[in-house]
Amino acid sequence: MFSASMYDEVQLTTRRTVKGAIIVMNIELDATDRHLLSLLQQDARLPNKQLAEAIGVAQSTCSSRMRRLEAVGAISGYHAAVEPRALGIGLQAMVRVTLIRHTNEEIGRFWEHIRTVPEVVNTFHMTGDTDFMVQVAVRDSEHLQEVATTTITSWPEVGRIRTAIIFGSRPRHFLPDLVQTAHA
Repeated sequence: MFSASMYDEVQLTTRRTVKGAIIVMNIELDATDRHLLSLLQQDARLPNKQLAEAIGVAQSTCSSRMRRLEAVGAISGYHAAVEPRALGIGLQAMVRVTLIRHTNEEIGRFWEHIRTVPEVVNTFHMTGDTDFMVQVAVRDSEHLQEVATTTITSWPEVGRIRTAIIFGSRPRHFLPDLVQTAHA
């Protein structure tokens, strides 16, 4: 059972860019904040009344906490889980990308390029022999070949790619509360 008294507070430092200026904010997240985040990850459409009851606070307090969590970036958005086939996606793949050089300029250029590709679902900057792992969603194998060979390999900073088709996945649409598990 969740009990606010059994977990320590954690500090969240966020960086926001506002009109070109980077603003660093510190916020203390207590167990109630983390419980609220956990509930929202399970169902972001829960009404404020139900959230307030679940975390044991007044509705106005719950609304205030939500606004504060949004303002500091602890809540970065609300999303719907969509069936890929409903959008014409028949195939997903992971594209491992190795850059020619590992300078900040080359890495920055790759980030700029990859953001322009609509088929890119997620991008991970990695250590090891793979510099980036790029998840793509495409119609079929011909579309995958086009994205991988025509688009990604055409960028001058890309040295090599390797592609693996995803047979299936079971995504977790929530992050674990590691503060909670550290105290268990």
